[in-house]
Amino acid sequence: MSLTTLPDEVLNDIAFALVASSPLGPPTDLIPLLCTSKHLNRALHFKKSTGLYARIARLKFDCNAVKRRAFKPYAKDCAEQLVHACLCIQFFRRGNVDDDDVVDHLPTAFMLMLENDGKNRAQLEWAGIESFLDQFVRRRLYDNRMTNDGWPLETPHSSSALWLTWMFATKEKITSQSPYQQTQLYRIVSAFALVPFRYASAYAPPTHFDLPLSASNPDQQHELFTPTPHGSYPLYQQGAPANQVHFRSRPDFAVGPISIPAKLLFVAQQESHPFYAPHVPLDRADADQQGRIGPTAEDLREVNTHQGAKYVRQVNWDWNAGVARYLDNGKVAPEDASSMWDCDWWRARQCGDLWQPMPRWRVGTVYVPGSLSGLWQGRWELTSEESHARLLASPAYPPAFSGQTLYAIAQPMFMRLTEHHYVAPPTISTSNPNAPSSIQRLAGPIPTPKAEPAIILTDTGDHEEVPLDMSMQNAWIPGREGGVSWEANGLNSGLRDGWGRDRFQATPEDVQERETITFRLDYDQRGAGYVYETWDRTKKGVHDLYDVFGQSAASAAAASASSSSNASVHEPPSCARCKKRAALLARMRKGDSEVVEKIFERVGLGMSTVGKQCSKPSANDEDEDDEDDDDEIDLDTVWELDGFNVDPPSSSCSTDCGQSSQSECSADSEDEDDTEMEPELRGQPRARNPYTGQVYEATRNIADKEYLRPCDGVEDVLLTGEARSSSIFFLVDEKHAQAWNKYTFYGRVRPWDGLVGILRSAGNPINHLFFYGYLVGGETLVGNWRLASTDPFVPTWESAFVLSKREE
Repeated sequence: MSLTTLPDEVLNDIAFALVASSPLGPPTDLIPLLCTSKHLNRALHFKKSTGLYARIARLKFDCNAVKRRAFKPYAKDCAEQLVHACLCIQFFRRGNVDDDDVVDHLPTAFMLMLENDGKNRAQLEWAGIESFLDQFVRRRLYDNRMTNDGWPLETPHSSSALWLTWMFATKEKITSQSPYQQTQLYRIVSAFALVPFRYASAYAPPTHFDLPLSASNPDQQHELFTPTPHGSYPLYQQGAPANQVHFRSRPDFAVGPISIPAKLLFVAQQESHPFYAPHVPLDRADADQQGRIGPTAEDLREVNTHQGAKYVRQVNWDWNAGVARYLDNGKVAPEDASSMWDCDWWRARQCGDLWQPMPRWRVGTVYVPGSLSGLWQGRWELTSEESHARLLASPAYPPAFSGQTLYAIAQPMFMRLTEHHYVAPPTISTSNPNAPSSIQRLAGPIPTPKAEPAIILTDTGDHEEVPLDMSMQNAWIPGREGGVSWEANGLNSGLRDGWGRDRFQATPEDVQERETITFRLDYDQRGAGYVYETWDRTKKGVHDLYDVFGQSAASAAAASASSSSNASVHEPPSCARCKKRAALLARMRKGDSEVVEKIFERVGLGMSTVGKQCSKPSANDEDEDDEDDDDEIDLDTVWELDGFNVDPPSSSCSTDCGQSSQSECSADSEDEDDTEMEPELRGQPRARNPYTGQVYEATRNIADKEYLRPCDGVEDVLLTGEARSSSIFFLVDEKHAQAWNKYTFYGRVRPWDGLVGILRSAGNPINHLFFYGYLVGGETLVGNWRLASTDPFVPTWESAFVLSKREE
C-alpha cells in the first residue's frame, strides 16, 4: 500500500503527526511531504484540507481566548489565523528591525500576547522577539522625530513595541542590564511617561465623562481644546483604529496610549533601586519614642518588597505535558491565563473611536466590578513644577531629555479602596391592583456631570458657546472638590414602598447580603442621599438575589396552587435589563432562523417540504461539528433596535456565492462559503492584507450571540478610601497613614472605557490631587496625577503613577 492509496482522513492524520513532532515554528515539516507527489499535494492542499490546518493552528497557537471573548472559531477561521501568525513569527525570526513591514507585525504580535495562554509566547520566543524588541526600542523608537519638533512619534507599532517589551519583562531582565542599558532605556521611555501634554494618557481625555461624543449626547458633543506651544490640549487619540486580521474577522483595534507601557517600564527601572534612608527610626515604636512622624526603616522595607509596576506573570507552554506553566515556579497555569487581558482587549476593540455610537448591549466589558477593592501600593512621580513649566513653554525636545530633566522623584503611595455599586431595584408586577407596580429608588445613582455653557475661542478666531464639563476636578461627581461625604448602612433613607426597610424579606437566613452606603453631596439639600451597595466577594448583592427570589416564588406559587388560595401572588423581583437582554437575543435568533429557513426553502429542503428533520453535520471536517450560524450575533440588528438606524444585511442568497449551481448553496457547504448566513461586520467593510496588499471582505462576524455581555445590574461604580482611624469611615489604614500622611479618597469609574478617576483630598483644596488611569492586566493601576483645582482644559503640574494590588 502506498501513500497515494490512503484515504484523505488518514493522510491528514499522518501530516498532523509529522507537524506535531516539531511544534515550534511554522509547519515547515509539511513541505517535503507536499513535494512528494501531485496527489499528496492536492490531498493536503490548504483549501481542501482546512480541517488539517485548523488542527495545526490549535496545536501551535492559542485559540481559547477568542472562543472565550467573542466566538467559537470555525476551521477556516483557525486556518487563516495560522497563516497570519506564522508570517508574523517568521518576520521576527529574520530579525531585521529595519524592515518596513515592522509596522504590521508588531501590532499582530501584541494581539497574540493578549491571547497568550502559553503557546503564543512560546512561538514568539522561538522567533527571537525579545532580542528584536530590544534592538527596535533602542534603535528605531525615535524614528522620524525631527518631524515632531524632536519628540518621538506615537504610532500603533511603536506603542505595540513598548507594550510587548513590558509583557516580556521580568525583574531579572531589568536588574541584569548594564548601567548604560538601564540609563538608555530610562531616557527612551521618559518622554512618553512624563510629558502628558505631548502623549495621551487615555483613549479619551478625562475632561469627558459621558462618552461617546455624538448628537445623542447633548452635553458633550465636542472635542474641546486649548492651544499650547506643543499643540492642542487635552490630547485625543489621533486617527481611526486599525482594521486587523483576526480569525477571518476584521475588527477595529486601537493599540492604546504609548504612555501606559512607558510608565510601567519607567517605574520598573526605578524599583530596581530600592528606597534607602539610614537615619529614619527603626520601626513605629522607635518613632513614637522619638516623637517623630513619617516613614521608618520598617516602612521602607515594606515598600521595597512590593512591586508597584507588577511584572506580568509569565506563562509558557509545556509541549511534553500539554499544559501551560508559570515560569517563576513551574506550576500549572489555568487554561484561561489570558483572561487577565480581557478588559484591555475590549478597551482596544471598543474604544478606538470616541465618535462611534455605543450600542446598548456591548459584547465585552472594559471593567470588572469589584476589581478595585483592596490595598493598592506603588509610586507616584513628583516632578519639579518649575521644570515642568519650562518644558511646556517651548515646543522643542530638550537635549538628552530624561526623568532627571524634570527632577522626577518617586514617592511611595498607598490607597485602600472599597468599591460601591448602584444597582437599580427591580420592577415587580403583581395581580393585586392595590399593590405598588414598582419599586422606585428616591436617591441614586449620583447624577452624571452636567456641562455648563462657556464661551471659547475657536481656531478661526471666532467665539463659540460650548458646554464645558469641569467635574474632573471632583472625580466626575457634581459639586465642589471634597464635597462628598458618606456613611455605611444608610439604606433606609433611600427607598420607598417598604422595600428599603427590610430589603428582601424573602431572603433566606443563611444568605449574607452586602452592606449599603449612603453618599451625600454638599450642594444637594435632599435628605435621602444616594444609596449604593458595597461590593464584597463573600456576600450576595441585590442582583445575585434574583435567583433566590425566583426559587422562593416558585415554591410559593406551588403552595398557593395546592391550597387553591385566592390570595394575590407576586412575581419574583427580577432585573429589568436582564429581561430586555433575553428578549433581544430571542428576537435575533428568531430572525436568523427565518433567514436560514428561506435558504433551505429555495433548495427544496424547507420545513414545510421535508418535515422537521435535523441534518447531520458534514463529516468532511471534524473541527466544524458545532459551526452553527445561529450562534452569531448580528450587531447591526442590535444597533437598529437601539435607534441607530443601521440597515440589516440582506437575507437573500448572494448570486456570487461561488457555487456552480443554486442547488449546491446549502447548509452543508457552510465552511466552504458561509458568508450568506452571516451579517456584515460593523466598521470597515473591507480590509487589506498587510503582507500581500490584497483587499478582501470580512467573512465572519465579530461575536456570537452567546457572547453578548451578561447583565450584572451595575449602573454606576463609586470608590472610597480613607487613611484615618478616628472617623465615621470604615476604610481605615492607620499604619500607612502614620508613615505616608493622611488622605481621603473617593472617585468614579467612567463606563465607556473603564477609566478610573480618584480625588485625593488633603484638607486644603490647593493640595487636592486627581488621579486617573486604567487597570492594566486586571491588577495594575497606571495613569497620571494632576492638581485638581486647576482648569481641566489647560496643562498643569502633572505626572505619572503606578500602583498594584497587594495580596492580604
